[in-house]
Amino acid sequence: MDPRTIKRTSLLAVAVLGSYLGLLYLGFTDGRELAAASSGKLARLRALGSPKLVLVGGSNVLFGLDSQRLQEELRLPTVNMATGAAVSLGYLLGTVSPRLGHGDLVVLSLEPNYFFEDPLELTDGTLEVLAHDPDGLGYLLDGIQRKGRARLLGVLGSNVKIIGYLDNRLRPLVPGVPKRIYMASSISPLGDMVAHLGKASPGVAPLPPRGGPARDEIDPRVIALLSRFKQEAEAAGATVVVSWPSLMAETYPDFRSELELAWRAVNRIGLISRSKPEDHVYPADCFYDTVVHLNARCRALRTEKLVAELRAR
Repeated sequence: MDPRTIKRTSLLAVAVLGSYLGLLYLGFTDGRELAAASSGKLARLRALGSPKLVLVGGSNVLFGLDSQRLQEELRLPTVNMATGAAVSLGYLLGTVSPRLGHGDLVVLSLEPNYFFEDPLELTDGTLEVLAHDPDGLGYLLDGIQRKGRARLLGVLGSNVKIIGYLDNRLRPLVPGVPKRIYMASSISPLGDMVAHLGKASPGVAPLPPRGGPARDEIDPRVIALLSRFKQEAEAAGATVVVSWPSLMAETYPDFRSELELAWRAVNRIGLISRSKPEDHVYPADCFYDTVVHLNARCRALRTEKLVAELRAR
């Protein structure tokens, strides 16, 4: 082959690879993406003194609670640290634990999957949040060491973040295309998802098929992690309370046995729980787009329930 052809081909390959890596970097660090809101949550968590109220969980907490009302009713500065259920429990608790102080109150509201999966998994969702966490490098390196570079490269090789980056910039240019709500701009200063409030439901997506029977044993690593989090919080003078995620009535029977296991595990650990999972089951017309994302009306109901739970302690 002609040396000049080889050179041109090599330069083209380098240009294509460089462009791809550049778009991948931009996709993971995109300030418009929902994961980017985690940087504001972290900044608020760091800035708040003690006492304060900290909400921790998956997207049931992100969509389902009114932090402003909790702050006013309980007279505690509040931050909603919830992101999505795809972010590992280890990262969620590891972010909050070092920033707790005397008089702080932590509310854990964990979807069923958190009790049965590896709490330190380097998930796609965790990677997305880590891209906006300046202190997340240690967690990332631990994850690479535990799971291997092949796992990381597999996630980085996904084109989802590139597609999302381009979508965030092209969608507003196309007339009639609805605006996405899963964006950083949809999050309130206290950390709640608010873009869906007052909007009609686009249709509630069912949960994906389980792919197997109901799980019958809590992951012991989750028990160990929750126990350690409780001990660290109490050592700092904070209190941890467990509330339960909102679930659609039609879906609840599929998770009843798993949530009962979770409830018993929480009580064995000694975590405070003033309610049971069935206390947070809601009818279908309470949900916005998934079976754990409450609409504005039922978000208010759930917030009222949580206020009562916390006052009971």
